[in-house]
Amino acid sequence: CFGQSLTIKTIEKTDLKPITYVKILVLDNDSSIVTITSTNENGHISLNIPYGSYTIKASHLAYEKWNQKVIFDSKNAALNIQLIPKVENLDEVLINASGYIRKHGDTTTVSLPKIVNGKERNVIDVLKKIKGVQVLDDGTVTYNKKEVTHVLINGNKIFDNDYKSALDKIRPHEMVKIQFIENYKDDTNSDLIAKDAMAMNLGFKDEFFISGTLEGGLGVSNGHILGVDLLQNAKWITSFINLKHQNIGFSESNNLSNTELLNTKIISHYEPYSSLATLNVTQLGEIDATNFNNTYTSRINTTVKLSKQTQLLIKSNNTKEELHRLNSVTSEFSIDDEPIIRNELTNQGVDYVKSENNIIFLHKTEKSVLKTAIYFKSINHEYFQDIDLNGNINQQFIEEKSQQYNVDIKYEQLLSNDNPLIINAGYHYKPMNQSIINQGFITLNQDFETREKVYYGNASLLKKQQDSSIIGIYFKSKLSGIKQNLNSQSNNDRFYSQEELMTSEVSLDWRKDSKVKNWDIKSGINLYTFNLDNGNSYLKIAPFFNASLKIKNKRTNHNFA
Repeated sequence: CFGQSLTIKTIEKTDLKPITYVKILVLDNDSSIVTITSTNENGHISLNIPYGSYTIKASHLAYEKWNQKVIFDSKNAALNIQLIPKVENLDEVLINASGYIRKHGDTTTVSLPKIVNGKERNVIDVLKKIKGVQVLDDGTVTYNKKEVTHVLINGNKIFDNDYKSALDKIRPHEMVKIQFIENYKDDTNSDLIAKDAMAMNLGFKDEFFISGTLEGGLGVSNGHILGVDLLQNAKWITSFINLKHQNIGFSESNNLSNTELLNTKIISHYEPYSSLATLNVTQLGEIDATNFNNTYTSRINTTVKLSKQTQLLIKSNNTKEELHRLNSVTSEFSIDDEPIIRNELTNQGVDYVKSENNIIFLHKTEKSVLKTAIYFKSINHEYFQDIDLNGNINQQFIEEKSQQYNVDIKYEQLLSNDNPLIINAGYHYKPMNQSIINQGFITLNQDFETREKVYYGNASLLKKQQDSSIIGIYFKSKLSGIKQNLNSQSNNDRFYSQEELMTSEVSLDWRKDSKVKNWDIKSGINLYTFNLDNGNSYLKIAPFFNASLKIKNKRTNHNFA
């Protein structure tokens, strides 16, 4: 008989609220499919099927599957299906229910075709449309309140924290997905180290593509801008290039109005003004001209896959800035109606050049990681000032040059049960030279230089306990030395100093993290050794004990230490 309908209602077992769009599968006694349908927006469905015995299955992404044999007749024409929410990963199933966000393990994938409209100018515009994503004023991206620390292009890492000034330059028109990867293992294989790392992968439609933009503009007072951005991706190489030239123009202010700056009475102790006198200062005119001649910037990030286990990351950032300023002030002083004209002309200029280059070699196997980083930084800062005061000229020139050379090596070996042994070593060298030349009002010729060297070596072993806490054993040692040399040719002054400081630390750290509390207890000994250029040496031994507790809830964190 088909005149009767079986009415099905799907509700939650805990609070009896209706569940919408639950998939319903009806099978007969031979396990053949009778019908497949879904409940409506109210959690109801009516099935026109004959009386009989059936197996009914109900399924929903956010709930446990339901399966039961039922008898449908005139006395049993209504069925309430109570579903139990999945508790192992409720966030995951709710995300999946949204339709455009999928989560699998530590990776959340956002499908872009359902949320973009083609009017987005850059990646930042796309990120602002994704639920849970926040873009801060400095360019930092967070997902579910966790900061992104790495950015990848089609799975190839190309940015660390330097992504903050690059995302607004990458065009999103060929992007099809954005992935957020928690516990991202960049230069480690250990979950204990990667637990705070978050990567964002920008997925483009094609494996090989070239995307670029060109910008240019003209402004008032000869201001102009010209820039180019290029993003390239292939199977073995990914590159991002940004070149820019900018001049914000020439600005000039000309104040020719007479301005009375000071009108007061003074007592002078020198003839002929030994009695009460009146001082008037009037600014007759001022011209202040500033010219930002040029600003050049270049940035190159390139990742080369040498093999499946080995990659090379090359970064180069360069900046050159020029600033010139001309200031002319004409003033009139009158003391008891005797005028004195003061003409002061100041010409200033700054030239600034900065270059940073980084080469990283990374080799990863299933159990070990070897990372070698070579870093070079150079800054050249020149400043000059010429002052012409009623024909008396003073010239000053300051030049400062500084460099930094770093070589850092990291080796990680996974022992049993995912316990990492980590060894770090490195050498840092920072020379700096400063030269000051002054001629005119004061004669000065001075050179100053410093040389700073640092050697360090660290070793640590992390072990995860059965209660999910982590015990870390650390040994750190660093030797730093600094030399200073001052040579003043104007007054034959010389100064020389040399100091060395060696620090060592042996410590034991216990950490336990949970959803509501983070414990951290650390204890150890610090040793400090000072060697001075006068032959004296000092030794300091300092035991320490640190304990901290962080209590978390949905809105605030409370820290105690």
